[in-house]
Amino acid sequence: MNKVGAFGTPTTLDYIAMTQETFKLIDAVCREGVANDVWGVAEDFNTSVHLGAQENKDLLGKFLYVYRERREHFNFIGKFEPTISLHYDEDTIIDIYQLN
Repeated sequence: MNKVGAFGTPTTLDYIAMTQETFKLIDAVCREGVANDVWGVAEDFNTSVHLGAQENKDLLGKFLYVYRERREHFNFIGKFEPTISLHYDEDTIIDIYQLN
């Protein structure tokens, strides 16, 4: 049963804890200034159907994905190693990071 606090806001029981590593990755994406239309978070999905990747893989769990140009390098995000990198087209890569 969900508990509701003052003014109809959810209580802390409704929130799931985020690991420090996940927080740092999301913070890196935000610091990089990556536009909202080139990154996101997904759970239990097919890479071809959900992301338009050329490779057809089923990923289970929670993931953060970032589309980037093949030669593009992000200073902050670059400190993290993607779990997998896939091709969107010949010039665009999708870096996928598993979240804990």
